Amino acid sequence: MIRKLFSPPIYDQDDKNFRAKFINAFAWSVIGLLLLAMAPHIFGAAKNFSIAIYSGLIVVMLLALFLLRRGKVEAGGAIIIVLGWLGVSIQAFTADGVKDVIIVAFIALGLLASIIVNWRIGGVVILSGIIVIWGLALLQVNDYFVPSSQDPIAFARDLSFVFIAITVLVYFSTKSLRDAIQRATTSEKNLLISNEQLKELNQSLKIGESRRRIT
Repeated sequence: MIRKLFSPPIYDQDDKNFRAKFINAFAWSVIGLLLLAMAPHIFGAAKNFSIAIYSGLIVVMLLALFLLRRGKVEAGGAIIIVLGWLGVSIQAFTADGVKDVIIVAFIALGLLASIIVNWRIGGVVILSGIIVIWGLALLQVNDYFVPSSQDPIAFARDLSFVFIAITVLVYFSTKSLRDAIQRATTSEKNLLISNEQLKELNQSLKIGESRRRIT
C-alpha cells in the first residue's frame, strides 16, 4: 500500500510514463524536504512567511500528484513549474532576498521543465529566475525592502535541501539515460541475432534449391 502510494502511475504511452516518473519523484522529494525545512520555523521563532509559503508549496506538490493519478501529466508538471516558480520568488522576497538559499531552486525547476517539457521551457524558467534575482538585488540596493538575515547553520541546512532536490532529478535523468542506452543495445543485439538467423535460413534455402536442381 505504501509502495503504491509513492510509486508513479503507469500509462500506456512510454512518454507519459517517463514524465510521470520525474514529476512523482520530484514532488515527493520536495514534500519531504519542505517538511524538514519547516521544522525549525515551527518549533522556533518564525521571522518571516516561510511556514505559509512552504505549506503552499506542499499543497502545490500534492495537487500535482493528484493530477498525475488522474492521468493529467502535463497539468501536473505545469502546476509544479509555474506555482513553484511563484513560490520560490515570493519566499526570496519575504525572507533573505537575493541571498536567500531558495534562489538556487530555480535551477531545479529549470531542470525539471527541461525534462518533462523541453529545453526551451527550461531555459525560460532559468532566464526568469535570473530576472527575479536581479530584481531582488535592485530592490534591496534601493532600500525598497530589508531582507532578514540567516545564520550559517540554517543557510547550510537549507542549501543542502535544495541540492538534494537537484540530485534527485540528476539521478533519475542519468538512470533514464542508462536505461535507454541499455534498451538500444539490447535491441541492436537482438537485431544482429535475427539477421544472422535470416542469413543462415537463406543459405539453407539456397543449398536445398541447388540440391533439387541436381536431382
